[in-house]
Amino acid sequence: MRTSLPRIALVLALPLVLLTACAPAVHGTIPRPSTIKTEPTKAPKPSAVVLPPETELRVTATATATNGAVLDLSATVLAPHDYTDPVGAARAAATVAWCPDNVDMASVIQPEDWHFAQVDYAATLKAGSPAWPANLPMLLAPWGINTPTRTASGAAKSTEYTLDGPADYEPDCVQRVLLTAPGLGSVYLGEGPVTGPNASPQWSQISYGFDFNLPDKTVDPGEVKITNCAIQITPLGHAAGLPNATWANLTSGVECVYGDPETQNDPHT
Repeated sequence: MRTSLPRIALVLALPLVLLTACAPAVHGTIPRPSTIKTEPTKAPKPSAVVLPPETELRVTATATATNGAVLDLSATVLAPHDYTDPVGAARAAATVAWCPDNVDMASVIQPEDWHFAQVDYAATLKAGSPAWPANLPMLLAPWGINTPTRTASGAAKSTEYTLDGPADYEPDCVQRVLLTAPGLGSVYLGEGPVTGPNASPQWSQISYGFDFNLPDKTVDPGEVKITNCAIQITPLGHAAGLPNATWANLTSGVECVYGDPETQNDPHT
């Protein structure tokens, strides 16, 4: 056993000698790590929200419920169109279909040359957020009973509020509109011609946004909180005369509304 140790050592050493003899010569110097240049990693910039080209104003807010659910809210007002063009015709048709007893093409819309604006509402649940409480629907502004008429589509739902008397009745076209759960919905606003030197369209003399107080229910402020209430008026909106002299921000802990204060059908009165 003692005589085998040197032979094993010789066999192991031989490849090392061969590798050393065959290795190519290294010319120059290897740069130290501190001299190697690396490009810094740039953090991605958040992308701006691209608004539809006919946007006149946009109201945004965040709603947080006590269970931790968070909604991103937005109301985007699109410019009105005459009932004769393709965009306005679709809005007019939806209005006539919803409330034929109050508004029809032959005797109202055509002879009065009605125009129709559109408001797109969105209530989007944050990723990973708990479900939005079923007892926290949102009232959508505008809610006045005068023109413009209102016709809801998508997740936006028209709701009749009366005192339950035998003669109580709310025409379909002036019923208030709710979002009862997260989703996307639209409201078409219809009105006749505006006359007079200082006249302005009704859609520009109302308010837009979200309110958790309903006509028959005042929400507990501890159940929901609205933050980040803001408005963006586009150049198109400014060209249409927005905001007017009486506009106000009606923000509270349960409300985010911009525009002319509406006293008729106001859930707070």
